[in-house]
Amino acid sequence: MLRHLTHHIDERNYVVGSMQLRVVMALYDRDVLRNSTAPTYLERSASIMRSTVTPRPDQIGAKIDRSIVLVQDKKGPYFANRQTVMDTGIVRHVGNFHYTKDFATAIFREMLYSMPSAVLVRDRMLKILAENDVQTYDLMPCHRTTWDNLFEDLWRSNLRMRLMADVGEKLRNDHEYEHLSIDGTIRVVRRVKGQADYRAKKETRNAAIFPDGVAKRRVLSIIGRSGACLALAPVIDESAPEHVRVLTEEFGKEDLAQITTVRCDHPSSVLHDALTELCPNFKVLATDTVHPSMFYELNHCKRSTPGSRKLRAILHRFNIVSGNDNPDRWGAIFTGKNVPVPSSTEESLRQQVYDGSMPLSQAELILDRMDPTSPISSPVVFIRLIAAHVRVFEKEVKRKTVAKGQTQRKVLWNLTAPDKIQWLFNNTRLRAMVAHKQLPFLATGSTQNEATHSEINARTRNLPESHLETLELFLGTFVLMKLLQHTSAVYAVTQNALAPRSLLARLLAAIEFTDQEWQEHVASPANQMMKKSKAATLDLLRLTVKKKAPTRRRGRTVFTKLRLRKLVKRTKNKKANTGAGRRRAEAIRRRVTGKRALVL
Repeated sequence: MLRHLTHHIDERNYVVGSMQLRVVMALYDRDVLRNSTAPTYLERSASIMRSTVTPRPDQIGAKIDRSIVLVQDKKGPYFANRQTVMDTGIVRHVGNFHYTKDFATAIFREMLYSMPSAVLVRDRMLKILAENDVQTYDLMPCHRTTWDNLFEDLWRSNLRMRLMADVGEKLRNDHEYEHLSIDGTIRVVRRVKGQADYRAKKETRNAAIFPDGVAKRRVLSIIGRSGACLALAPVIDESAPEHVRVLTEEFGKEDLAQITTVRCDHPSSVLHDALTELCPNFKVLATDTVHPSMFYELNHCKRSTPGSRKLRAILHRFNIVSGNDNPDRWGAIFTGKNVPVPSSTEESLRQQVYDGSMPLSQAELILDRMDPTSPISSPVVFIRLIAAHVRVFEKEVKRKTVAKGQTQRKVLWNLTAPDKIQWLFNNTRLRAMVAHKQLPFLATGSTQNEATHSEINARTRNLPESHLETLELFLGTFVLMKLLQHTSAVYAVTQNALAPRSLLARLLAAIEFTDQEWQEHVASPANQMMKKSKAATLDLLRLTVKKKAPTRRRGRTVFTKLRLRKLVKRTKNKKANTGAGRRRAEAIRRRVTGKRALVL
């Protein structure tokens, strides 16, 4: 290819523009991978460009670049007349990136299926184009920033707004917002640019661009009545103001009016009052019945033990109600105020939990006779079960936990406090209020939240450090994907049971821009707020982060060999011909082949 181009660079031959040279390199890469090269690259590239650039531009030679643009299409990239593209109004442009309706539809589908990996989206598109024998598939953009700008532009499109409005209407009709489960996860926000990890020293965290008071330390997940993922939002912590902020930003007035019950890890009277003020029909705030047993297993290397399984069975009894149970059977709904005074029996049993003094034979008899299918009737019954548990599984509860070095017995003793017991009983009161036909789909505690967190962590496990804006874009895309899966499973029941991923693959074929949506999208100005915010963060990082000491050069592999990736244009200016760009190109060329660099 270089010998062929060198022949045409001589003064007696013609000079081409950089656009055509990109086509030449794309053709060459395609031929090399197919073990077939031909010395007709300029002729083939000119033929390809001539077939799509209509009308012919007035400029010739290298000046032709000013009159043509590269357009990305589902059938393959092509060049078009710049003025024609502007006049017809069928091509959307974000900066210097131009794309068609079919390309936008294909990328939007891949976003829902493959996010957050932009590389995976790009490679899937390249695979499709290569299979269809598109000669110029290598003109597809490669840089991550280009794809991020495209994802942001599509995320702000009318197509996404229409899909969110459709699923939101279905969720409201199905009363999905009536019972919510809220929980937080940490891992996904540990690699955000501009903020230190939560495990770093306090001085390091506060010295970052986003200190502790501003840094997002958790992602709050909100799950609906039947398991729909309603929202995912980065938050500073799991305090009451952050809960209220997320609910206000993510839900409308109709959605907030449906909320009657909320379950979370750390209920309080402050959160109860805030939800009562925000949601007109709010009634019950309850604690998560799964979290204590998960914390128990966390301190045993995340493994299930006999003690954790028995603790799960005890706590599960707070979720058991029959169809005829009256919520008043367990007393009035607890709001965090007027904490009941424990009786002498409760105090005595709590002391047995604290020191593990219950006789072993009595403890074993209590656990053996426990009926796991009946609800817990009173605080005394629950405290007695916990006292028996810590005596039977004495070796397990002696282990220290991550909660400031407290033993597992001390954590369980805290669980038997009068206020925490009442928050647990709110689960039973809550379920007694729910219609019996809705109980099968009402998840136990935060199990649906934890399943969602696990899927998010699996998708982001190998991703490098990213901007907060990129994370928010991924979370929004993830929520839309989960809602499409959920509403389809509810309203379009198939003959065969399909896994969520398989169901999504079938749904994507029906998602596309309408003609009116595309015209409105093309006419609307590109809003690149994420790009500007990222640039501001990077500017601050350059000012605050110290330069690292030079490290040892990484070894080369067959995939990272030096290549002459930039072609330097020949100009009449002698200084330009002897500039740093030309010297760099010549240096790389000599290292690769031992010959002079190609200068265009």
